[in-house]
Amino acid sequence: MQVVHPICAGIDVHKAFVTVCLRRVADNSVVSMDNREFATTTPALLELLEWLVAESCPVVAMESTGVYWRPVYQVLSNALDVIVGNAYDMRRRPGKKTDRLDAEWISELLAHGLIAPSFVPPPAIA
Repeated sequence: MQVVHPICAGIDVHKAFVTVCLRRVADNSVVSMDNREFATTTPALLELLEWLVAESCPVVAMESTGVYWRPVYQVLSNALDVIVGNAYDMRRRPGKKTDRLDAEWISELLAHGLIAPSFVPPPAIA
């Protein structure tokens, strides 16, 4: 499958923390994944943003489950292209489910352009 985003990140969002998988395809087609966990406080989300910018990650994706994605979106959308996808469309196959594996799955879908972005209203409408 063709890679649309050679550097991207998938984010699995929860109330108290986010799990992030930074996916990078090297020149020799080797895929590397760097997994990290951040709290959902503003300083921790700013640290996440700083890390993604330092790694030259232009685009991230996350599921739109509940309302927990909103603060993450607000912090990251000022500097990165943030895709919020429908959780039903992004679900993994049944089996062992962990936050790290979910973040890796989201980054894999994003890398190949398989996430349809949901409409996120601008702050003036919300």
